[in-house]
Amino acid sequence: MKSLLWGILRFALFWLFFFALCRVFFVFSVMAKWKGDAASAFYSFVAGMPMDLSAAAYIGAIPLLILLIAFMIGKIPAWQKFFKVYMIISICIISLLTVIDLNLYREWGSKVDYRAFSLMMASPDAALTSSLSSPIFLSLVIMTFLIFTGIVISKRFIPAMKEIRYPSFVIRLFLVAGIVGLFIVAGRGGVSTSPLTVSSAYYSNNQALNHSAINTSWNFIRDVIDQKEAESNAFQHMDAKKASVICDSLFLAKDSVIPVLKNNRPNIVLIILESFTADLIEDLDGEKGITPFFSTLIDQGLLFTNLHSTGFRTDIGFTSIMTGYPSLATKSIINIPIKSQKLPALSSSLYKNGYQTSFYYGGETDFFNLRSFVLQKDFQRLVDVRDFQKTETTSKWGVFDHVVFNRVLLDLKKEQQPFFSTILTLSNHEPFELPDAPKFPGKDRPNQFRSTAYYTDQCLKNFFEAAAKESWYNNTLFVLVADHGHRLPKEENEAWEPRRSHIPLLFAGNVLKDEFKGKTMNQIAAQVDIPASLLSQLGISSDEFAWSKDLFNPYSKHFAFYSFDNGFVWMDDSGSVSYDNNGMKIIYQSEGNNAAQQMETTGKAFQQQVYSRFLSY
Repeated sequence: MKSLLWGILRFALFWLFFFALCRVFFVFSVMAKWKGDAASAFYSFVAGMPMDLSAAAYIGAIPLLILLIAFMIGKIPAWQKFFKVYMIISICIISLLTVIDLNLYREWGSKVDYRAFSLMMASPDAALTSSLSSPIFLSLVIMTFLIFTGIVISKRFIPAMKEIRYPSFVIRLFLVAGIVGLFIVAGRGGVSTSPLTVSSAYYSNNQALNHSAINTSWNFIRDVIDQKEAESNAFQHMDAKKASVICDSLFLAKDSVIPVLKNNRPNIVLIILESFTADLIEDLDGEKGITPFFSTLIDQGLLFTNLHSTGFRTDIGFTSIMTGYPSLATKSIINIPIKSQKLPALSSSLYKNGYQTSFYYGGETDFFNLRSFVLQKDFQRLVDVRDFQKTETTSKWGVFDHVVFNRVLLDLKKEQQPFFSTILTLSNHEPFELPDAPKFPGKDRPNQFRSTAYYTDQCLKNFFEAAAKESWYNNTLFVLVADHGHRLPKEENEAWEPRRSHIPLLFAGNVLKDEFKGKTMNQIAAQVDIPASLLSQLGISSDEFAWSKDLFNPYSKHFAFYSFDNGFVWMDDSGSVSYDNNGMKIIYQSEGNNAAQQMETTGKAFQQQVYSRFLSY
C-alpha cells in the first residue's frame, strides 16, 4: 500500500517539476517585459503551482483509473508497459505545446488555445508557412531538450512499481475512494466553492507575468472543453436587458450623410492590406520612408486617422470589413460556416444592386474557411493561388502581391461596370519573403517587416499607375484598409494596447469630390463601420449591418471595440480601457481617462450583446 501511495506522490512531483521546467523557457522568453522586477517574474512558479497540480491530475486521470482498478483486483504489475508509453506520449505532447506557445505568444501576445489549434488543424500548410519566421532551430532544440529531460527524469523519478501486499477489500475500497477524492480536489484546484480558473493564476498587473504563471497544457485543455461545451453566453457580464439598452444607445443617430463622391454608382476596388499597421504610415505617427506611395495617396485621398482593427488576425479583420460584425474574444465566426453564412455581406449588398463582384488572393483560400465564405457572399469570381501558373507561385504563401495586382488589372479590362473587386494582399506576412532585394538590409524581423511593407507599397504604386491608364479609373473609388495591426516594426505595443489595433483607412480616386481630397476624418472608428459608411455613399440601405455605423453621418457616436485573447479594448471620446476577462479587471487605461469604469461597463455590454447575437445564429 505504501508503494502505491508513494508512486502516486512521485507522479505528481514529477509533473510539478516538468511544468516548472517548461515555465522556465516562457519566463525567460518574456524577460524584456519583466520591467526590472525579476522577483515577481519568478513568483510565477509559485502562483502557477495550483494549476500545475491540476494539470497533473488531468494527465493522471487515465493511468490512475487503470492503476486503481488493478489495485482493487491485485494486478498492479500488469500496467507498467502502458504507463511508460503513456508518459512518453504525454511528455512529447506537452513539450510540443510549450514550443508552440512560446512562438505564438511572441507573435500574438496570447497563450495557445482552441482557436489557434483549430486554425492549425484547418490549414496546416498555412500554419507551417506562417511559422517559418519563427526560430525553428531554437524551437527544435528546446523541444528536444524537454522531451529528453522529461523521459530521463520520469524513469528515475517514477521507478517501476514492485509487487505489493494488498490489504483487505474494504480497506482497498476506502483507500481508492480517498485517492479519487484527492485527485478531484487537485483537478478542481482546491476545496473552495469556486473551481480553478485562468484568473486563479493572476498575481500581477503585468500581463506577461500573469501569462507566465498559467500552465500552458491546463489552459489549452480547459479552453478546448469550454469551446466544445459553450452553448450559453460566455460573457454574461450583466442583465441582458441592461446590456441591450446600453448597446442600442450606441447606434442612436439622426439620419444624415455627408456625400463625398461625385456619383453614387462608382466602381469600387477594396484593397485589404496584410498587417499594414499605423506604425508603417508616417501620416499616422508611424515611421518615415516605409510606405512613401501610400503617403502620396493620402495627399489626394480622404484619410481616417483614428480607425482600429477589430482583432489581430486576417480571418477576424476580413470578416469585420466584409460583414460589419464585431470580433469575438474567443472565436472566429468565419470558421463556423453555419453561423457566418447568416451574416450580411458588403459583396452581397452590392451584387443585389447591380455590381459585378470579384475576389483576389494570392494564397490558399481554404485557409480559415475563406473560400466557403467568399462563395457564400455573392462573389461571382474568386481567384486564388490555384488560378496562377506554377511559375508564378514562388512565395511560400503562394503568389507575390505584384503578380496578383497584375491579374486584377487584366481582368478589370473586360469587367462590366459598375464592379466591386476585393484584393487581399499577403506578402507582408511571416516569413516576410521578397521577390527581390530588401529595401531595409538585415535579417532582423523588424527590418524584414519594413521591407515587405515597402514592397507592398511599391506594388500599390505600380497598380495605381497602370490603373490610371484604364477607362474605368476615373469612375472608381479605391478603399484601402489593413486587416489588422502588428507588433512590428517597433515591437512596443502589447496586444491589449490601443496602438496595436491602430490601422489606416483611406478613400481615394478621382470619383472623390475635390473638396475632400487631402482631408482627414479624425473620429474614433473601427473596421466594422466600413459597410454602413460605404453603402450610405451609394444610397443603398445598410439596415442589415446592425453593428456598423456610418462614419459620414455627423451624428454617429464615436467608438471602437477590439478583441484580444479573451479580453477587449473599448475606445471612445473619453479615452480607452482594456479589460481582461480572465483576470476580471481593467489592465490598461489611457492617461487622464476619468470615465474608465463607465467605459468598462459599456465594453462589457457590447461584448455580451455581440456574443449573444452569435449564439442566436
